[in-house]
Amino acid sequence: MGRVLDALRAKGGWWRKLHGSPFTHAGDPDIYGGYKGRFFQFEVKEPDGSLSAIQKWTIEDINRREAGYALMVREPEEALAFIEEVMNERV
Repeated sequence: MGRVLDALRAKGGWWRKLHGSPFTHAGDPDIYGGYKGRFFQFEVKEPDGSLSAIQKWTIEDINRREAGYALMVREPEEALAFIEEVMNERV
């Protein structure tokens, strides 16, 4: 997760790691932040990891409600490519 967070911070914007606790919602993505006025959330998984049902639902819900942009990533390059894709969309 540190590599993804480091890459996002190097790109610019504002990024934070969400530490799970009894006070956070189950399924919330690991990293959240903003880049040039857009809100992003990333669930970071190891190469052999997969999303739990609540994580999958949460990512889909964020995207469906247009509450930001969410994605599961395994590598920093995936997060950076997703940001570029979103930033290149015509709104």
